[in-house]
Amino acid sequence: MKCLGEIHSKEGWNPIVNKPSLNQEKSILQRSLFQEEDENRAFWKPNIDGYFSVKSAWNSIRQQNVVVPWASSVWFPGHVPRQALITWKVLHMKLLTRDHPIFCNRVMDDRCPLCNSEKETINHLFFRLWRERNLRIFEKKSNHKTRILRFILDDVLTRVNSLTLWDSNEVHKVAVANHFGYKLSVKEKELQFCCWLPLELGEFKLNTDASLVDEGGGIGGILRNKDGEIIHVFSKNTDGDEIFALEIQAICEGVAVAKSLGITSLWIEADSSFAVNSFNKRSLPPWKKIPSIQRAWTNLAGMKWRITHIWREGNMAADFLSKRECPFKGHSTSQMTVPDELLAIVKSDRERTKYLRLKNRN
Repeated sequence: MKCLGEIHSKEGWNPIVNKPSLNQEKSILQRSLFQEEDENRAFWKPNIDGYFSVKSAWNSIRQQNVVVPWASSVWFPGHVPRQALITWKVLHMKLLTRDHPIFCNRVMDDRCPLCNSEKETINHLFFRLWRERNLRIFEKKSNHKTRILRFILDDVLTRVNSLTLWDSNEVHKVAVANHFGYKLSVKEKELQFCCWLPLELGEFKLNTDASLVDEGGGIGGILRNKDGEIIHVFSKNTDGDEIFALEIQAICEGVAVAKSLGITSLWIEADSSFAVNSFNKRSLPPWKKIPSIQRAWTNLAGMKWRITHIWREGNMAADFLSKRECPFKGHSTSQMTVPDELLAIVKSDRERTKYLRLKNRN
């Protein structure tokens, strides 16, 4: 067996030896490797669809660990990046205080530059004190201790005054905040109900959903007639790494099913506002899902269709099918092959059962 470089060059094939098997090798290579009509493209292995994403690149090189209990206390919506980063370093014991090993051979005095008495450690410094410490070391400036205390109180006041409690059972927290001069408001959650809405005559409804966990993602959908009876269900696991892309993929899968069944009037419901807005051309979808949405629009071209948002509580059938642990996988048009749990949900939807939802008041 010869190397490819030994038997092929720009001038063509140059067999070195005349073996009975060489012609066979040449024929195979010509058919499989040198067909000009075949289009080559780069394939990004970490993503199942072959497209590159920063998230998939990061997940392929990073070491994934169990989420620590304090994660939500550091990285929460509305966090101050500077303070969150300092807190993260503190919890990992990575702040470069004077007791850090990196300074062992460079700093003669490891005392705190603020009090000049205790050893400078992470437990001794934090947040505003850390800022004051850097000010004194690197800029040779300082603030009076009363001013430093005022800075700290203002930081806490700004953060606490921006908080809203949504549980009336936490009024004791309001009392504590009021004692220190902070205004912490409590708002009651609004009770609302949702249910599976009836259809117009001749209309079919497609409910879809997606899920994403560390092991991968899943998509699912259920197509029903105006009486709430199952026409088609599907459930499959995927290797996607973006929940929005999976939500769009689930809708596209369901639309293709509706097209294959010859449906001419379709109502699509999904509990992802982003996916709904993407199909309604109100939001820009992930670039790698644009071709999928365009194909879905093509499938919908001959239909009377609409797509609306539904709360998760009213989308439980599709939610069940999207779970990776769902016992049913594949496509089916028979109620005999779907799990009993799904049939129970479908029965409740058909009976217009109202599901409770707690919504934050504006």
